[in-house]
Amino acid sequence: MKLSVFDKIKLKFSKKSRVLVLGDSHTAVFQCPEFNLFFKQHYTTYVENVGGATISGLTNPNSKTNAKDLFERAFKEIKPHTLITQLGEVDTGFVIWYRADKYDTTVEEMLETCVLNYQEFLRNHKGSDNTIVVSAPIPTIKDDQSWGEIANLRKEIKATLRERTELTLRFNCRMKKVSEAQGCHFLDLDNDSIGKDGLISEQLLNDNPNDHHYNQSIYLNLLIKHLSKILKS
Repeated sequence: MKLSVFDKIKLKFSKKSRVLVLGDSHTAVFQCPEFNLFFKQHYTTYVENVGGATISGLTNPNSKTNAKDLFERAFKEIKPHTLITQLGEVDTGFVIWYRADKYDTTVEEMLETCVLNYQEFLRNHKGSDNTIVVSAPIPTIKDDQSWGEIANLRKEIKATLRERTELTLRFNCRMKKVSEAQGCHFLDLDNDSIGKDGLISEQLLNDNPNDHHYNQSIYLNLLIKHLSKILKS
């Protein structure tokens, strides 16, 4: 996120409450015009979305995405009244499985490390009024899917869609407890995201089969529904 001269002036003189969104590529939904309308009356919104950002990378100074430094810079520059974070999809969908295999350890141990890293990040990054943690999206990449850039990057892990889904649900359950213990709001979208078969709801799937992100229109309406219970619209 690079602020223009106009953005810096607005940041300095605006009397609106500042909202900062930090997260991976799934937070691009917060840059949609519909979200601007939702926030417009009471808030000035800034989004720092880093594609491929992981919770694991927040403690790695050599992270390829440089997410930690980008998040730190945005947090210090914006000084948010409300901080919204969304991370974990890359971790539960790929990194945890990859590291468990690479380091010959358990998925549970890697999950614990991931939760502790996120906990530490939240401890040091809070909005002055609100901190909202959005649950990690449910996996959408099907078993043996060979098309799509992200599917190709993640094809070396052997975990099934159901296993990845169950891990994501466990992660979100853990993060709900961590968030609430730290005085943060937790936006739990799992019940709205899971279908009758226990996997991702078909209605949330992207119209483009190569895109692992949720259907943007449905997802933003889901987010707005839950955010409106916390923030003024």
